Amino acid sequence: MLKNGGVWLRAGIAAAALCWVAVAGIRFSLRPTVSSWRPIYRGVDYCAAEMPAPSSGRVMAIRLHLDEPTLQLMMRPVDPELLAQGRQYRLSMADYERSRSGLAVFMNSALYHPGARWRSFPGMPVSAAESVLRDGRLTHLDPHSYMLWLDHARQPHLETSKPPRPELWKDAWWGVGLQAVQVAAGRVRPEAMAPHHKDRWIPRSFLGLDAEARVLYLIAFERTNAMVMAATAANLGVKFGGMMDSGSSTSLLLGPQAAGLPRFTGIRGARPLGPYLGVWAETLN
Repeated sequence: MLKNGGVWLRAGIAAAALCWVAVAGIRFSLRPTVSSWRPIYRGVDYCAAEMPAPSSGRVMAIRLHLDEPTLQLMMRPVDPELLAQGRQYRLSMADYERSRSGLAVFMNSALYHPGARWRSFPGMPVSAAESVLRDGRLTHLDPHSYMLWLDHARQPHLETSKPPRPELWKDAWWGVGLQAVQVAAGRVRPEAMAPHHKDRWIPRSFLGLDAEARVLYLIAFERTNAMVMAATAANLGVKFGGMMDSGSSTSLLLGPQAAGLPRFTGIRGARPLGPYLGVWAETLN
């Protein structure tokens, strides 16, 4: 009996190892293709580059032109059945959610709680840590959120102080709270970075804007620190912006019809997600 049990244990470990290798291989094969800025959907530009040492891996950036009328932005809707439990979302894998929603662009957004790694499995009920705004409705008011938001004319804004101003909510219809404002007026703000973020080299997610150009920037890094993240974002054209949930949550995925790119190109985190944002876009003719 023990002998048979040992055989099954070894077989199970071998199967798990093969699955891990297969998943790692798929993630590597779908990594972003290095490219300068180019259009991939109507109103959506793409670029990607290798990060110089001591960073590693690649950075992938998406530029959304808010003047493009066919472009539609979304935030994941709250699950009404969970509200009675004091929760808002069920954790789900990024690729599944992108496919289910038919999104051209998908990105993780706010932190969620409970956020312990051992409790982060698909189906787990969670709530957003930072404020999330969808169709003018707020999930909750987080006093520590620096809100990046769009008004009803799709003009982008970023609050550089917290808590968010009460009068903001009558004008805002889409937005998410950032952890800090690490780029302001096109300049890096070292004072907005916690010491542990300056020293940690991890995957990172960044959201930024250029209000004058009416552009949003969605940026994901495979491995970098906060200073390099902010400097890279500024070099890409960000005027104001900051970091969102990062580490193993970092996910920036494209749909199958992105022009000139392999299907489902993206940077994929291993952790399931609660809140996320997305874009529906028309293909290029």
